[in-house]
Amino acid sequence: MRRLSPIALFALLAALAPALAAEPVSAPAAPVWRFALGDESERTEPGFDDSGWESVDAASMKELPESGSWFWLRAEIRVPEELRGDGLYLVTGKATGPMDVYAGGQYIGRRGGLPPAYFHRPLLSDTMVIPAAAVGADGTLTLALRCYYLGTMAPIPSMQVANREVAERVRYLQNFLNGQLYVILAALCLFLGVYFAFQFAARPDDRSNLFYALSLIFVSVYFYDMGAERYVPSSLVFRALARACLTFSLGFLMRFYARFFGYLDGKLLAVLVWIDMAAFGIAHVLASGDDTSITAVFNVSLLPIFIAIFIGVVILVRAVRRGNPDAIPVLIGQGVGIAFGIHDIIYQVLGKDPYAWLQGFTFFALNVSVFISLALRSSRNQGRLERYMRETEEQKDRLQGFASSIDRSIPVLAELSLSLDAAVGAVSEASARSAESSSRIERSVGEQGALVGRTGTALEGLVGSIAAVGAELEVQSENIGSNAATIERVSGSIERISLETKEAAARTENLDALTNEGEKGVRSLAAVMAAIGEASKEINGIVDAVNDVAERTNLLAMNASIEAAHAGAAGRGFGVIAGEIKKLASASTERSLKIKAIVDDVAAKIRAGTDTAEGVGSSLGTISRETDRVVQLVRNISDSIEEQRVSTVSLSDSLAKLRGSAEAVRKETGRQAEFSEGVRAASGGLGERTDAVRASALEIAERTERLVGEVRRLSEAAGKARAVIDELKALAAR
Repeated sequence: MRRLSPIALFALLAALAPALAAEPVSAPAAPVWRFALGDESERTEPGFDDSGWESVDAASMKELPESGSWFWLRAEIRVPEELRGDGLYLVTGKATGPMDVYAGGQYIGRRGGLPPAYFHRPLLSDTMVIPAAAVGADGTLTLALRCYYLGTMAPIPSMQVANREVAERVRYLQNFLNGQLYVILAALCLFLGVYFAFQFAARPDDRSNLFYALSLIFVSVYFYDMGAERYVPSSLVFRALARACLTFSLGFLMRFYARFFGYLDGKLLAVLVWIDMAAFGIAHVLASGDDTSITAVFNVSLLPIFIAIFIGVVILVRAVRRGNPDAIPVLIGQGVGIAFGIHDIIYQVLGKDPYAWLQGFTFFALNVSVFISLALRSSRNQGRLERYMRETEEQKDRLQGFASSIDRSIPVLAELSLSLDAAVGAVSEASARSAESSSRIERSVGEQGALVGRTGTALEGLVGSIAAVGAELEVQSENIGSNAATIERVSGSIERISLETKEAAARTENLDALTNEGEKGVRSLAAVMAAIGEASKEINGIVDAVNDVAERTNLLAMNASIEAAHAGAAGRGFGVIAGEIKKLASASTERSLKIKAIVDDVAAKIRAGTDTAEGVGSSLGTISRETDRVVQLVRNISDSIEEQRVSTVSLSDSLAKLRGSAEAVRKETGRQAEFSEGVRAASGGLGERTDAVRASALEIAERTERLVGEVRRLSEAAGKARAVIDELKALAAR
């Protein structure tokens, strides 16, 4: 098999330029042949009598009695004047079987291969030199063809006699277009098929690469069968399999279209393709012993091939309408390929042999357009990958900046944690002081109740004494001395009541001071809790920022992983980096969500503590107001008792004058009775107020216990916050 490099081809064309520029001259060699079965060697002689042979037209098909028959073709022609002399050639034409050619009884060449190495090249035309001695003086020439055909319908050749210019054009140009070019296309398709097979090996999940690789490999076998001067295996089995490879190639190309463009990619198309490939594969193998049968099966297989091309057009048009840019070059290649196919169909309908059959270009246009589409897509993906890499670098810089921000935020968080600890300590201390104040209030209220009870008893005794003095004043004037002693006892009792009342007033004022102090402590606690709540909001903001960056980094890492997977081996290293970034983003998201949950729990507990502190402050304010009223009442009682003590002293001093002023004493006694009733009523009111103060003190004690519990939970939350800060420090260190 001969192969021409591009440089050798250019040199050959340059050398042949003068010849190609010359005027080509040719004429039909034999419009009608004489046909006879057999293999007698004497049939080569010009004088052999073939008058009894059967006449057959050139470029027709002759039925043979069996596959694998020998036969002869003879014709006597007249060479035109312009072709006589040196430089006369016989052009065998295409689509003819293997034969030995004799001119004027002389052997001038062989086309294809006769048994035992049977083969022929249906797309190539042979050129053979006709010796000048073979042409008679009158220009007659006898041609004898010893033929063998492994089939039942033998092709009858349509030969020409031509000058050198025509022969060289056939040999170097027509045979290149019909032969060597297909070998080049076969090598190119095989190379591309192996390339995409390795692409599939690198990314097994992308089966479109596998389908396209198989399509290219199978069509390369078909192209080699069309253009090779000799087959690698010299048998019809290879030709049959090579023809079947066209069906296989179109089947896998349709699978590629469906998978690549995402339309009709289902079990139905796959089953139909496999049925078509299996049916015609088996049919070609069964026909491999008969050249005619191979051609018939191949012609039948063209119908589903054209149906597959039509389905491909439907898939491509739908993809273009959906805005897929990858379908445009493939659709253009499909149109060009269909145009090549129409060229061959027209010549087949007319029964003519074109200068070059273009069916190979039909399928090559389909495959090369797909390759162009994949190359353009790869270029776009490369551009997107570069943009993603730049964006990733920018995100990496931002992530580093964010990490630096976290490093700067950790001391702030640590300081906030210390502030939280300090606030917890302050709240604990305030709670303890509130509990102690509540205890003191309860004890003071108990003492106040006892004093009120004793004051009521003393007032009752005073009222009874005054009543007895008023009743017996007229009849017991002589008992003034006795009354004086009684008055002295009353004076002492009043003096004790006065002292105890002052002490109660002092304790009530102390209760008011303690209540005010507790109210101030609760207000301070509420302010500290509000500050902690604001700090929790700032922490939530930082956590939201961390979570947002982590989510964006995770999305970017996922997209980069996808594109790295599309990039194959070139993006594998970047895929590893994207995976690590994705893991870091997932870890950041998990820890930020954990921080946010802890901070939300702390904020909820702080709000509950704030509500409780506000309730305590309200209760303490109520206690403070009620205590002010109690203090005022005790002061009034103390003032009244002081007045009674002065009056009693004055009464003792004026006892000597009591007899002379009995009427005045009686009136004064009436006034004292009325005043005593008022004191009794005030004492009853003071008792009721004391009970209210005792109830408020109990309520303060209960709320203080709840506040202590909230402080305990706040302390636990502060411990969790310190643990989160430690985790942030560890994360920042990584």
